[in-house]
Amino acid sequence: MPPRLASRRVTVVLRAITAAALLAYLFHSLDTTRVLASLAQPDWTALAVALGAPVAGSTCSAWRWRSLLRGLGSERSFWRLMALLHVGFFFNNFLPTSVGGDVVRAHYASGKDLTRGASYGAVLVERLVGVVALAGVTAVIAATALLTGGSALPRELLWTVLAVATTGTTMGCLLFGSTGWRRMVGLEWRLGGRLMGVERALKTLQKREVWLPLFVASVALQVVVLVFYLACARAVHAAVPTLEVLTVVPVSIVAAMLPVTLNGLGVREGVFVGLLTATGADPDRAGATALLALVITTCFAVLGGLFYPLLPSSGSVARPSVTA
Repeated sequence: MPPRLASRRVTVVLRAITAAALLAYLFHSLDTTRVLASLAQPDWTALAVALGAPVAGSTCSAWRWRSLLRGLGSERSFWRLMALLHVGFFFNNFLPTSVGGDVVRAHYASGKDLTRGASYGAVLVERLVGVVALAGVTAVIAATALLTGGSALPRELLWTVLAVATTGTTMGCLLFGSTGWRRMVGLEWRLGGRLMGVERALKTLQKREVWLPLFVASVALQVVVLVFYLACARAVHAAVPTLEVLTVVPVSIVAAMLPVTLNGLGVREGVFVGLLTATGADPDRAGATALLALVITTCFAVLGGLFYPLLPSSGSVARPSVTA
């Protein structure tokens, strides 16, 4: 076995063990009976909203992706992009692969009018736009919490979140909107060759008909995510102020980006429950909220496993490997 492949497999195993350990520790510290009781007697209206949120989120993501592809001169069916998004969700959630969900969906989005390099660049830039939108929304929420004093989280934490989110938003806007800035920091040179598709996608964002729908869809997606977690909290009767949930969710999402576990599993739930508990929330209700959110997102990711065998090969490109 090649050393690099062996190293990747060891990393996957270690991340899986870490995720299992974090989840086990989290739910061991909770009253499992109360957690399950909260899930067994939900607020059905809130649960319906929570179930509908992933559909709305996928719609926003597909709209964002389609807008960027159109800017690159490629037209793709909205429903095909929706299917590819779920395939990406499936790979990210279930298969510890060497390719990753974004690479898989970029592969199948490529074709005669869109090279693989351009398709990969479009997916990467689309995700970067989402991260910047997350930073912007987080900055607004943190600033609101500080100005109104309506959050029980430590002000030092809120100031840190505001500073990091504001910096991320500023850097992202410069990356997307200023060719001169990218040239100044040497980014255009680094994007040459194999990553030229990224630079092409970045330049496409100079067009108003491209960046405007991307911006609207990205912000809408972040709002949907916040509504999803808020609905999950209300579904399990968690008596948590809305501002607390809105503040904690972005922090837990960013924490899940750390390459510690598979897809942030365990990290996201632990940070979410820990921060809500620190604000005085019932830890068992917070745990039920995190568990419900995990179950719903996992169920929607399963759809990608159903779509994947039905996907035709992209052009003459071979189906990507799904081995670890």
